[in-house]
Amino acid sequence: MGCDVVKQNFGDKAKCIVIIQDEAAMIPEPDTWIALTKLRHHEKVRGLWMIGDFAQLGPLYLSRFANVNPFAAQMQLSLFARLYLSHFPHFELSLCSRMHRHILCFPNKRTYMSKLTATSAANRRSLPAGYIPWFKTFFNRPEKSCRLFAVTVDGDCARNNRSLSRFNLESASYICHMVNDMRKNAGFPMEDVVILTTYGQQRGLINSILMCMAIKQGISRNALPKVYTVDSFQSMEAKMIILDTVVTNELGFVDNENRMNVACTRAMLVLIIIASKLTKGLSKDLEFAGKKQVTHDIDDLTKVSRRFSVVDGERFFHSSPYIADYLNWLSPKDLVFEAPLEICWKDVQKTYDVPFTIPTDYVIPDERIVITLTEAEEGTASDWNATTSSGGAGGFQASGGDVSDALWPSANAIINDPGNYEVDQPTWNAAAGEGSSSSAPRSGWNDDTFGSTGKAKPKW
Repeated sequence: MGCDVVKQNFGDKAKCIVIIQDEAAMIPEPDTWIALTKLRHHEKVRGLWMIGDFAQLGPLYLSRFANVNPFAAQMQLSLFARLYLSHFPHFELSLCSRMHRHILCFPNKRTYMSKLTATSAANRRSLPAGYIPWFKTFFNRPEKSCRLFAVTVDGDCARNNRSLSRFNLESASYICHMVNDMRKNAGFPMEDVVILTTYGQQRGLINSILMCMAIKQGISRNALPKVYTVDSFQSMEAKMIILDTVVTNELGFVDNENRMNVACTRAMLVLIIIASKLTKGLSKDLEFAGKKQVTHDIDDLTKVSRRFSVVDGERFFHSSPYIADYLNWLSPKDLVFEAPLEICWKDVQKTYDVPFTIPTDYVIPDERIVITLTEAEEGTASDWNATTSSGGAGGFQASGGDVSDALWPSANAIINDPGNYEVDQPTWNAAAGEGSSSSAPRSGWNDDTFGSTGKAKPKW
């Protein structure tokens, strides 16, 4: 509705205008007001129908000031969510025509408090003829567990220090091996299979492996499944979903109720979850509706971020992550399998000539703390310790993430392993004491004669 052509011509001959929003929970509130107020014939608007799911992903705002902006929490709420939280009259659907009842069961209990029922059409959809034989052979499991199960893969979750995106070589290798075997044995039509991953870095890695597989076997890349991130796949569905959680015990934004609800409700016939035993260990309990902690005086930003469900206006906060509870729920049903050790990254890389090596700027989060330096107005950082994230920072602040622009005003800076920086320092004194330089690598830092106000930023 923001387009001038639409604003000027929409509703010319209409007696009235009714605006219908699909995926309304994702639409920022200002975009809704544009539709309501900026049409040339906005006076003809007689209604606004909003259709969406407050339990799925909301509007996405990216701002370096989101944590200090007093309006950030409001901006992250759609008008749909605001009205819902205000007990505005609404209708709730009770039938689910997408998922088989086995796949619907956990999300229904966890998020929708058992208010949904799978339709008979969803339950009657048959599996492809070759799937059950393939499943029995590949997993050596009985047929009853073929629609919904998890596979635990032992692998390290590494992180890109620049983008903070993560990847897991072992889970990527296992998934690619599995779908390739499925293709060769006609287990499931590849056009009906979608691989979902929680991180863009993992999506790129899986795509690279699948491309190498296609080249090595002389087939088209289209003969293997498509790969999406969870966020990009909202509002879509597939007959088989292979969900790669990527993480181990450090969940990052995987510990998000809405994101995991989206991920686990895309499958129509089969849902396979690839996860870590460490993730399963984060689950504390398996209580669901009505027995969770209920908190009324919680800020809006918390409401839309993590571990909560809203039922009839009551907010239920969960004590452990969605995906961890899901794995713990599957385990007693004998629906969590361990991946065989013989399927590993090194073998897949060698077999299909995957040209991938781990760059030096990738780290396993448990082995190193990455700091973020934010703008400082005054003070020194002489006793700052980047390894332990402790010490007097003099205005410097550390958090998980990348190195951002940092100001060091007249400070003696001792920062362990600061990375590789371009330095703009008017009175720079090189280590050898030879004059000044507008750009110098970290090897030229002189802590004693650092000079006056300047600005340092990563070369990337």
